[in-house]
Amino acid sequence: MFATRFPDLNWLKEQAERRSFRGRLPDGSPGPPAGWPTVILNVETQNIYRDNIPGPLSLFSNWSGQSTITAGRQRLAVPDDCFVITNPGQRYTLEVGNRKAETLNIHFGELWAAEAFNGMKQTHDQLLDQAKLKESQFGFYNKLFRKTNEVSLILRQLQHHANGGSFRRDELLVNLLELLVAEQQRDYKRADTLAAVKGSTRKEIMRRIYLATDHVFARPEGTHSLDELARISMLSKFHFLRAFKEAFNKTPHQFITEFRMERAIDLLTRTNLEVAEIGRKVGFDTASTFSRTFRNVTGRYPTQFRSRK
Repeated sequence: MFATRFPDLNWLKEQAERRSFRGRLPDGSPGPPAGWPTVILNVETQNIYRDNIPGPLSLFSNWSGQSTITAGRQRLAVPDDCFVITNPGQRYTLEVGNRKAETLNIHFGELWAAEAFNGMKQTHDQLLDQAKLKESQFGFYNKLFRKTNEVSLILRQLQHHANGGSFRRDELLVNLLELLVAEQQRDYKRADTLAAVKGSTRKEIMRRIYLATDHVFARPEGTHSLDELARISMLSKFHFLRAFKEAFNKTPHQFITEFRMERAIDLLTRTNLEVAEIGRKVGFDTASTFSRTFRNVTGRYPTQFRSRK
């Protein structure tokens, strides 16, 4: 189902609590035999609050503006270059303030996602011999994920093909799910590198580290300090520094510099903003400091990079 406006909240909550969308969906299409349907929502909206909805595996993103997603213990402001994933059965709240946003949210149908996920992880013989699909546990961290070029391209294609046939749409959704699962595996590998005996301890430390990366991603123009990020992560400064280096194989300063340069390259490529303005948007006080750092990382000054593009 593709929609350009949110369904009635009371109707949605009633169906979601029962995990039953049998009958007709708001667009007139038939509901699935059980669980959530696959829904793509591309909505321009403002001043909206949709609270405490038990959803399927879901991806929340924006083409413009900002939304806020609350899931688990996290409340995340989602900028237009990031997205958030919520897990099957997890309750979420979606908020958009008085500034208009264009959202692109994808709710993966429960049966569809189970089939797709099992198709990815099992051999052909296992799939042929399997009498019944087991419900897959995805287990994504509730955090801000950066939109890669691959993810952005698929989201644009889904937006373009949303009202077309299900064949191409399903292909794109599978491609997107594969990218999300690959990102999930990278998160698990980061946790495994931490020097902690218990798996639950490693998971909790990664959750806290991601509080710091969320803060950086949501405030690209801000100046960040080690003390600030450690405080946000609820770890001592030196514990945070050690754990961060173990997880990412780089220091927080290196991580932030790379993030800023990625954003700067994107802005230099997509916009006509002045170099000094781009520098301010990625956290540099002066154009000279930005240009020098950009050259140290990329080998070219911002003006040279833009002229070649």
